[in-house]
Amino acid sequence: MKSKRVVLWIEMQGFYAWRFGVTDRALLVTRDRVVLDVNPLARETRVSPGMPLRQAKSVVHDILVKKWLAEEYEERQREWLDVCASYTGVIEPVDQHIAALDLSLHPNVFDITERVIGELAVLTGLPMRYGLGPSKWLAQLASRHRSLSGALDDLEEFLDPLPMRQLLLATPEQRQRLEFLGYPTIGSARAIPENVLQRQFGAEGRQIFQAVRGRIADPVKALYPHGEVRAYLTFDGEVESLETVDNGLVSLAAELGKRLGERGEFSSEVHAEVEFAEGPPLEAKRRFTKPITHERAVLIALRLMLTGKIGQAVTALRVRLSDLAKLRVKQPSLEGSGERPTIDPALKYVHTVFGEESLRRANQIEVARRARVLKEWQRATGWH
Repeated sequence: MKSKRVVLWIEMQGFYAWRFGVTDRALLVTRDRVVLDVNPLARETRVSPGMPLRQAKSVVHDILVKKWLAEEYEERQREWLDVCASYTGVIEPVDQHIAALDLSLHPNVFDITERVIGELAVLTGLPMRYGLGPSKWLAQLASRHRSLSGALDDLEEFLDPLPMRQLLLATPEQRQRLEFLGYPTIGSARAIPENVLQRQFGAEGRQIFQAVRGRIADPVKALYPHGEVRAYLTFDGEVESLETVDNGLVSLAAELGKRLGERGEFSSEVHAEVEFAEGPPLEAKRRFTKPITHERAVLIALRLMLTGKIGQAVTALRVRLSDLAKLRVKQPSLEGSGERPTIDPALKYVHTVFGEESLRRANQIEVARRARVLKEWQRATGWH
């Protein structure tokens, strides 16, 4: 069950201004003298996030300014990220009001997106900007255009009409230069040969060449929740086939094993949850004495925990690996000063029992002069 990469980008609007409850006056929340958030009254005056504070004050004179303090929003951020964590274990908080979610394991990403956004709307009461794409930057771009399927269905058609200033993976200077050279849209820059871009932009020319085609992978980093790894799979409908359920476990094990490897960690505790079409979910938890370090170990653990316990239609699988710890791997240094395995004790025993000539190292075997000459000749001429 190999899945196509799908990323959901979510931005909360009014996330910071909401805290102050100001409704009768224009309010700005600033960070580093730049507008971070505004309340509805300020938005009506054409003041928007990203605007320098000095410029905002020139637009609206009677305005209330509050400074952003990270600790004041940490609990609220955890609340909405925990909702997201009910649907995916791969979440990258980009800011306290922004996050990217990897929904690749879900067959019906549009249904899952609707459920995530619906729960967040109930929890926060805030409007949101969100979009889907095959990578993080494309999902962010899709969110700006309120697009769920455009970047997934036909990427070039989605990118073609967009202005060059929205090529997020290029620097502002590079975008301005492309516009100056006569390429006002992302699609128009697709006609530029790669060697021309490299002459104009150096090594970064190849990235621009790939970016205008939407080919640059920008995967979501699993940064939340902390201290554990999770993976969820929601089936497209009700599944009664145990083989299909097992294929789902294989997909989850592959995802979790990959992430354990990326983190260089192992787990000792596995939590599994099976959601059924009817009735309460099946929950299983088990601690293992042997460390779970890779995909196969995860799969064996899940099968041990769930085999024989699933007797009705399944709608979703959820797995969480906790009690994580770093793998301790001994590796010799490049200088050879680290610990290295040696055969000396075994070799000495063989020599004592069977004699010195019974077993020799490869570097102790004499090679005939003719063979050495032929070897050097082959190395020099490439002749075989």
